[in-house]
Amino acid sequence: MVITAGEPGAQVPSTKKLIEELWGAKNYDDIGSTEITNFGYECIRQQGTHLNEIMFLPELLDLETGTPVKAGEVGELILSNLCCESAPLLRYKTGDLTRFNYDPCDCGRTFLRMEGGVLGRADDMFHFGGVNIFPSAVENFIRRVPEFSNEYQLVVPPQGSGKRLRIRIEAASRELSDDRVQAAIKGFIKDIVYHIKITPEVELAEPGSLQRFEGKARRLVRER
Repeated sequence: MVITAGEPGAQVPSTKKLIEELWGAKNYDDIGSTEITNFGYECIRQQGTHLNEIMFLPELLDLETGTPVKAGEVGELILSNLCCESAPLLRYKTGDLTRFNYDPCDCGRTFLRMEGGVLGRADDMFHFGGVNIFPSAVENFIRRVPEFSNEYQLVVPPQGSGKRLRIRIEAASRELSDDRVQAAIKGFIKDIVYHIKITPEVELAEPGSLQRFEGKARRLVRER
């Protein structure tokens, strides 16, 4: 069993698959923060990340209006700590974006589930071409392509510039033929157009040239 935390990797399907295949183990999500401690976990059914409602009172609010979102909609997770005596936090804005599912889980628990775990951070989500985009959503499609390495970078041009969102990727190996890599890029663009509803520009970087991260990855670059 591998338990991962700190980034939404365990709830990105292709990243979860990669971890499980690499380690020969099941990969489970664990969610928390330094300020408010661990508040969520993925059960053996892997149908979302449970939120521990014994210890926390959760709210899901619209980023702009601060009002509760409707069922199935994405909002910012707000938590009030019900048990902490030393430094209780009330209506703490986590900065995590998710959606709630109140249906009982097949594991028997009745705690609400965060569908897809943490979908992204409020400061990472960006609006482009009329679409709200999470870097983790793009990551899911990148890591499904065996011709690509696991590293990437999203370059967001200024609104109204007429430029496309640029996705920088690397080939998995220098041994891959140019034809194979270009075919993989075409298939990848089709996936992004179909699922995310934008047409990106894909930039192929030299293998090993994109930044590697030991801590939390920062893959979003905003052009000015």
